Amino acid sequence: MDRTGRALSATRYLVLAGVVASLTLSAILFVVILARIVVLIGEIISAVGSEGALKLLAIASIELVDLSLLAAALYIVGLGLFELFIGPVRLPGWLVIASLDDLKSRLISVVVVILATSFLGQVIFWNGTTDLLPLGVAIAVVILALTAFSMLHIGRDERRATLPQPAEPVASTADQATGLADNAAPASRDDLDEWNADAASGATHQR
Repeated sequence: MDRTGRALSATRYLVLAGVVASLTLSAILFVVILARIVVLIGEIISAVGSEGALKLLAIASIELVDLSLLAAALYIVGLGLFELFIGPVRLPGWLVIASLDDLKSRLISVVVVILATSFLGQVIFWNGTTDLLPLGVAIAVVILALTAFSMLHIGRDERRATLPQPAEPVASTADQATGLADNAAPASRDDLDEWNADAASGATHQR
């Protein structure tokens, strides 16, 4: 039975595959972002003075923000899986993940920002003929659903935290008297003689 328990406990290390995959993809995206920034600097320098320079910078910035948020989401997933299944990691307090609800809430925050940034990119790319209203409404509905889901979980956790804790059982008068008697009773023959002597001395003083 102990071997079976240890074997089942060891299966949690299978999560390391997801941790490695998430962190590797996150690192690759960050490297791509750095390379894209270097290329973008060269393109902006060569386009200085032209009318499309600012638009080029705005479009590239939106793309880089999207990639950065995606890389951050993958990084959070990797760290969260490691914290939940393997062991604690020294991280800032806001990034500590103690449950799947914590992981979901952090991912929801990142996803909401990604959706908003993606819609902003569509607005910048807008050519004046495409109808962006359906896309905007769809993104708004998804954001509202994710926000409602997150708020429901937060409210549930707060209600659990405010529930009264069960009171500790109070010892009855008989139990208290028994405890006092046990504490007052002598533990050995010498203690018994000393206890009797003290009682006799107290009686003499009272007379």
